[in-house]
Amino acid sequence: MATQRAQITPRAQAMLDFASYLRDRPDDGEEKSDDLAARFGLPIEVVRESLRVISTGRRTPDSRGAIERAGLGNRLRRPFAAMGGILRNHPVVSAITLGLAMAAAIPLGRVLGAPFGPVLVASVGALAGAGLIVLNFLRAQLRYALITAFLFVAPILAALMLTFLFASADELRIELADVAPTGGARLAYFVVLLVNWTLTAAVLTIIAALLGGYRRVRKEIRDEERRDRLVLLQRIFDLKARLQEPRGEDGNRDRPNRWLEYARARWLAVAAGLGLTVGLGEVLIRLTVGIPQVVSQLAEVPPLEQLVPAIAISTLSLTLLLLSGFAAGNWLRGIAAGVAFYMASNLPILLPVPGLGWGALTEPFRESAWMLLVLLINPLLGMVAGMGAAIEASAGRQSRIRASDQAALLSEIVRLQQVLQTGAADLCVMSVDVVKSILMKEGADRYEVEVSFRAFQEFIERNVRRHGGSIHSTAGDGAVAEFHGVPEAFACARAIQSSLPEFNAGENRLQLPFLVRVGLHCGRVHGGLDEVVFTRVIDIAAHIEKVAPGGGIALSEVVTGQLPGEAFTLIAEQIDEQNVFISLSPAV
Repeated sequence: MATQRAQITPRAQAMLDFASYLRDRPDDGEEKSDDLAARFGLPIEVVRESLRVISTGRRTPDSRGAIERAGLGNRLRRPFAAMGGILRNHPVVSAITLGLAMAAAIPLGRVLGAPFGPVLVASVGALAGAGLIVLNFLRAQLRYALITAFLFVAPILAALMLTFLFASADELRIELADVAPTGGARLAYFVVLLVNWTLTAAVLTIIAALLGGYRRVRKEIRDEERRDRLVLLQRIFDLKARLQEPRGEDGNRDRPNRWLEYARARWLAVAAGLGLTVGLGEVLIRLTVGIPQVVSQLAEVPPLEQLVPAIAISTLSLTLLLLSGFAAGNWLRGIAAGVAFYMASNLPILLPVPGLGWGALTEPFRESAWMLLVLLINPLLGMVAGMGAAIEASAGRQSRIRASDQAALLSEIVRLQQVLQTGAADLCVMSVDVVKSILMKEGADRYEVEVSFRAFQEFIERNVRRHGGSIHSTAGDGAVAEFHGVPEAFACARAIQSSLPEFNAGENRLQLPFLVRVGLHCGRVHGGLDEVVFTRVIDIAAHIEKVAPGGGIALSEVVTGQLPGEAFTLIAEQIDEQNVFISLSPAV
C-alpha cells in the first residue's frame, strides 16, 4: 500500500528550493545572504547557516590562501551588497531618504557658501541620484520606478520652494521675479517644476528598471538552461504538491488585474482612445487659454495661465502614452500603440475651427530637429512601456508563484511540461552486448582484459560515429547508441558484425574472440538520450538484444517496417508487447 505524502508548507518548499539552488549552482553560494534570503523568502539566519555549511565544506589546507583572498574580497564587497539589499527591498523608504538627503544638502550648501557649498550639493546630488538609479535597477519594476521618482523629487522641490517663498530673488541670485512675482504664483511655478523634474527622474528610473528587468529575465533563462531534466521534473512535482495544499480565502489574491487583461485584449483600440482623449484636451486648451509656442522658439517663460495647462496636458499625454504601450504588452505592439496614439491625438486638431486645422497640426514640424523628435518620441516611449509590461508580467508571474497562487502554479507546471517536451524526436536505439564476456575474462591477464575491452569500446564508437550516430552509454561489455534514422542504425549494426573478425585478429589480446549480439528499436524520446536516462525505448532495445543470437541482429517490427528489401524472420515470443525479428543477413 502506498504511503500518504505529508503536505508541504510554503516555507518548507522555499527551503527545498533553496537547497536545490545551492546543489545545482554551488558557485552561487558566494552570493550575499541578504540577496538569497530575499529571493527565496527565508529568514536571514536560515540562509546564513546553510552558507556557513558550504563555506566550511570548501575549506581545505590547499585552498587556505585562496579562501583568505576571497574573504578579503567578500569583506570589501559586503557593505555594497548590504546597501544594495536595502535599496531593493525597501524602495519607497530608500527613495524618500535619498530625496531628504538631497533636500537637506540644499540649505546646508547655501549656508556654507562658495566654494564648499556647491561642491557639497553636487556631491550629495550625484550620490543620491546614483542611489535612485541603482534602486530601480535592482528592483526592476516599472511601478516603483514612477513612485520612487516622485518621492525622490518631492522633498528636493519642497526645500527649494520653502527657500524661494521666504527669500528674495536677489538673495538667491535667480531672476524669478518676472516669472512668479507673488507667493501664490511661485507655488504654482514649483508645482510645474515638480512635474517636470519628476518626469525627468522617471525617465531615468524607468530605463534603470528596464535594464534591471532585462538582466533578471536573462539570468532566469540562463538558470533554466543550466537545469537538467531531473531538476525540472522535481520542480513539477513540487509545484503539484503546492497546488494540492489547502487554500485560504486569500489564496488567489495575486490574480492578474482584470482591467489590465481587458485592455491588453483591445490594446490598439485603447491606444487610439487614449490618444483621442489627449487630442480633445489639447483642443480645449487651445481654444481657451492657448498653447505656448514650440519650446525651441521660446524667448522667455510663458505666462502661468498658459504654462500650467500646457504642462498638465503634456503630463497627461505622456502618462496615457505610457499606459497605451503598457497595455500593448510587448515592445513590438508598444511601437504600434505609440503610432496609433499619436495619430488619434492629432485628429481633433484637424477640426475646421479657428486656431485649429492643418496649420496648427504642422506647427511642430517647422524645425527639422523638433519634427524628428515628435515623430520618434511616441513609438519610442510606446516601445519602452511595452518592454516594461513584458518584464513586469514576468516579475508578477514569479511573485504569484511564490505566493502559491493556484492559476500561476498551474501555468508554471504546464510551461515546464512544454520545456520537457521540447526536442522530442523519433530515435532508433542500438543496444550491443558481448556474448559470454565473463568466460572471456576468466584466467586472462587483467591488463590484457582491460586493454582489449577498452579497444572494443573504441571499435564500437568508431562504427557508430561513422554511421552518423552517437554513444549514449557504455559498459565494459556493451554499449547503447542512438541514431536519427533506421537505415543508419541497421547499417551500423551490420558493419559491427562484419568487421568484428578483423578486430579480433588485430586488437583483441584475449584467447577467446569477441562475439556480440545487437538489438534495435525505435520510438519517440522527449529530450536527448543524454538527459533521458530512463526511457522505454532503451529498455525495449536492451530486451530485444537479449534474444538475438551471437553474431546476430534482433529488431522490433517498428524497425523492420522501415527497411524494405531486407530479409527477416519472426520469432515466436513477443518482447515488451513488440513483435521481434532476426536479420537473415547480419553481416555485409
